[in-house]
Amino acid sequence: MKQIKFHPDAGVEVTEAAQYYETRSLGLGSDLLVEMERALD
Repeated sequence: MKQIKFHPDAGVEVTEAAQYYETRSLGLGSDLLVEMERALD
């Protein structure tokens, strides 16, 4: 399996994106994180 490396700032960007989407619609930020995890698996 290929190893994926992320830029050090990627975690901050993902967190900020999830927080933004959560302000748009309750649960949307959590959905984003779940889908990102699923895609990486």
